[in-house]
Amino acid sequence: MVRGTSGVGHRSVGRWSGASPPGLQVVARRACDYREMKTQGMVIHVVLASWRDGAPVESIAEIGDICRRFSAEIPGIVAVSEGASVSPEGLEAGFEWALVVTFENAAARDGYLDHPTHLPVAALIGRWAERVVVFDVGA
Repeated sequence: MVRGTSGVGHRSVGRWSGASPPGLQVVARRACDYREMKTQGMVIHVVLASWRDGAPVESIAEIGDICRRFSAEIPGIVAVSEGASVSPEGLEAGFEWALVVTFENAAARDGYLDHPTHLPVAALIGRWAERVVVFDVGA
């Protein structure tokens, strides 16, 4: 997954947990390393994905199944939501799926990034996503 945050309103890019899917375009601007951020309070981690043509329904379902285990298996998670948009506005800009994870603090988010329960999700998204946006915001 794309990782990192900057304090100036844009994402910086860390590393992918799997191979970048063909056609995925990531624009990187690094203001500072995400591990240097001193975010106070909770952190909300948002992932948006649009799937490549031919992405197996079973793989997308597996991503959801694993995400629903996050709260029980990864320390510091307050809430997890995932799935297709339910917005009546139609402003998804082609994104078909979202994952929203609320963490107790930045340290919990940092632990999640390399947690063995999260890594298969990152790999599956990396394999089947055409486009991905990852955005973390303090709450």
